[in-house]
Amino acid sequence: MYSIETKSLTKSFGDLTAVNDISFSVEKGEIFGFLGPNGAGKSTTMMIFTTLLKPTSGKALIAGFDVMKDAKHVRENIGFVQQETTVDEYLTGRENLLLQAKLNHIPKNEINTRIDEVLELIELSDKQHQAVVTYSGGMRKRLTLLEAFCIIQKSCSLMNLPLDWIFKLEEKFGSILKKSILNLT
Repeated sequence: MYSIETKSLTKSFGDLTAVNDISFSVEKGEIFGFLGPNGAGKSTTMMIFTTLLKPTSGKALIAGFDVMKDAKHVRENIGFVQQETTVDEYLTGRENLLLQAKLNHIPKNEINTRIDEVLELIELSDKQHQAVVTYSGGMRKRLTLLEAFCIIQKSCSLMNLPLDWIFKLEEKFGSILKKSILNLT
């Protein structure tokens, strides 16, 4: 079974075709980059993968579940990081991670250990009790990105990020991301 599989996936908005007949598959545990210029349909494809948009035609399967026929199971099996930082700036870093852990039904006996590991990993242990509004932009982004990999740990993690952020992630957290991906297989 593939983590992601598309067959002739197309999305049109009136006369504009945003996603034009794409087909590809991503093996479980594989790191896959979906690159292209602005307006190429990357974000639209991600919206289809997360069940927020319906394709005009074709098929998309996430963790073996059809985005059109089994949206609930698709959403249960994905972690998604969007371009914008999505942490609640009025909560502390620790509270944001705790919220994500609870929303994603992480077993209670694992929550504090996972949160401590993530805070240490992203070098925010000393700021964990401060409101995120006091964090720099980079600190907020690290918090958002690493919660998807280390707290949520879903079958398929999707990141809709600018390429420079991917390079920064690989440079700083490459071995941890690979470890997280191995944990999911």
